[in-house]
Amino acid sequence: ALAAVDEESAKKAARFRTSIKIGQLMDKYAELMEGESPKAEDKAAMEKELLELLKTEPKSMAQAAYSIVMRLGDTATLDFPVQLLDEADKIQTEKPTIPNDFFRAAIYIRLGDKDKGEEFGKKAIAAVEDEAMKKQLSSYLESLKPAKEEEE
Repeated sequence: ALAAVDEESAKKAARFRTSIKIGQLMDKYAELMEGESPKAEDKAAMEKELLELLKTEPKSMAQAAYSIVMRLGDTATLDFPVQLLDEADKIQTEKPTIPNDFFRAAIYIRLGDKDKGEEFGKKAIAAVEDEAMKKQLSSYLESLKPAKEEEE
């Protein structure tokens, strides 16, 4: 019985170490992308490393995609975040509490593609069963949309 407890703690510790590594790498990635003209090979190497670290963590993958776009804002590009979300879809074994399409909607809206964002938002919200959660996700996506320009 003790061996099972030890194994469980070892797994927890490994997950914790991985999440710390992911956080550090995400920071390095953001710093690289925020810098003056990041080198394509540096970007590719770091993205490969992140994918490798995240390969068994669909939830972390989706959150990473979202974090990248929210942190980098207008300088973010869609390629890597969308790749992370597509990968998360592939390896997902159970239905996530927050659908990957919600993160997709958020990044498209944040980067100015309102139509695509709304399309994914509708899909995501339809996939959520909890009414309170539906409302929360929905109003969050609304809040990401740029404020309507004041009319002269």
